[in-house]
Amino acid sequence: MERHSSRRRGDLHVAEVVARGPHRGCLGMKLLPRALGAAPFPQLRPHAVAQPLSAGMHPTLEALAPAGMLTLSGAVGPFLPSSAQLCAAAVLLTLVGLPHGATDRRLALSIKGCIGSSTSAGRVDRCMGELLLYYASVVAAACMAIEVFPLTAMAAFLVVSAHHWGQSHGSRPSIRRTFLGASIIASIVLSHKSASLHLLQLLCGAKSNVLLQGVQIYGLVGAAGYALLSAAAVLRRSVSWTARDVLKECLLLAAVCFVCLRNNLLWSFTSYFCIGHSLEAWREAAQRFGHGRRGGRLLYLETMGFTSLFLIGIGGGVAAYLFGVCTPSCCFAALLAASLPHVLLHDWIAPALQSWHSKRVLSPPHQPSNQNETYLQAANQIDWATFS
Repeated sequence: MERHSSRRRGDLHVAEVVARGPHRGCLGMKLLPRALGAAPFPQLRPHAVAQPLSAGMHPTLEALAPAGMLTLSGAVGPFLPSSAQLCAAAVLLTLVGLPHGATDRRLALSIKGCIGSSTSAGRVDRCMGELLLYYASVVAAACMAIEVFPLTAMAAFLVVSAHHWGQSHGSRPSIRRTFLGASIIASIVLSHKSASLHLLQLLCGAKSNVLLQGVQIYGLVGAAGYALLSAAAVLRRSVSWTARDVLKECLLLAAVCFVCLRNNLLWSFTSYFCIGHSLEAWREAAQRFGHGRRGGRLLYLETMGFTSLFLIGIGGGVAAYLFGVCTPSCCFAALLAASLPHVLLHDWIAPALQSWHSKRVLSPPHQPSNQNETYLQAANQIDWATFS
């Protein structure tokens, strides 16, 4: 009886530990009822990279807010002088866009179980060393792939980016939002063909036209897939949240098109990346790790250190180009590759580790198949040293 009670307390401890992890909305809701002997809550799908607006917000405001901010940015952009537009883009990327990726440190620590008052400094340092090694390995491999196989690598990069950008606009993974991300990327690229072609020539040279034609097909597939899946979602489910989600996404896509048609490539990309994508990612990070306004401020200040490291890396790449150490294509490839560790960690590695950990923790205990096995288990629990 005492052993059963201690095991029950151990299960509760495991449940509490996992519930404090990065995916407590998924695992905590399932583990705690199971530990108490009750039926588990329905298992949620793995967490997306960003949440929609607060559930307590009015549905109309929830649908209009992201699109409204993007529309305002698109309306103001043409009236800014080129120098002011460049400075504003640099400030937005530095203060909003880049820091949202610096939350990878907190996500990695939570996955490794290194958040808490009892965590040793050595364990945190070891986890950070693993994270830096992961970043360096992925960036190096991606740079090599872009240099050796530019068309294939860029095609894979576009698919991964579409998934990441699309999933940032919902609370659960959805293939519909992946098509939404492809539509957004194609809108930004194809609305500024000449500028986009110039950048693609740095990577693909004479094959840049082939890649641009591939982006056109990519955009058509994304728009068609999103239209079909949106219509199917609205027709299949009559509940309000689905229609509100689709309405929000459609308004956001329309706002992106408005920004692209009125502004240059730099301002169009900056507006969506900082206002459309990063702000929603920041909201999710604050909900997951911030624990209130004060915690959100501390989280933001924490990310500025890692943002500074990224800016130092960008400065090093510019210096290497100015001194003739590397070519412009190599610098641009490194800039694109630097986003991949963040994308892979949030969209693929973290959900995979969550799924693996949930199967490992939630696996039912082994039950003896017969009476002899029960006797063997009881014999193994005897401390035979007391009889010697």
